Amino acid sequence: MSLSPEVKHQTYLKMKEEIREATDEISEIIKKLGKGSPSKAAIRFLKNLKDSYYTLDEQSSVVVRQKLHKIVSCVSTIACFCDRKTQNYVMTISRVAAEITAEPEITNLEGFILEEFCTMVNTIIVNHTTPFSLSSEFKVGFDKFMASVKAIYKKGK
Repeated sequence: MSLSPEVKHQTYLKMKEEIREATDEISEIIKKLGKGSPSKAAIRFLKNLKDSYYTLDEQSSVVVRQKLHKIVSCVSTIACFCDRKTQNYVMTISRVAAEITAEPEITNLEGFILEEFCTMVNTIIVNHTTPFSLSSEFKVGFDKFMASVKAIYKKGK
């Protein structure tokens, strides 16, 4: 049984709202880490620093991971209505979410990237054709986000 376009659209809107709520909660937690875009020296410093001011406590880290799982679940639900290229983007989004929190502690560096990730994932817009597809604006924004993340990690080495 295939879902009607209206049901798909309503599901999309519900998932977008759940993504927004999860990203808002992540942003509130990330505020604990401080603000600002990390410089090359700051990235090296943060990678080696284990001070509790620069890392989230264990409970906050778990909440962030849970919210990221929720975001990936919602984005995956949206992707199930979409074309194959969109599903590939969602697989990449899932990998990015996993890599951001691969370390046991979430530091300022991951916090900065998480903020960028939350902003990027909130811009998901689908073209309501059959099958749905991601808007070209989102794809451009996602590609810029990926380039930014790669540059940040490259600077830190």
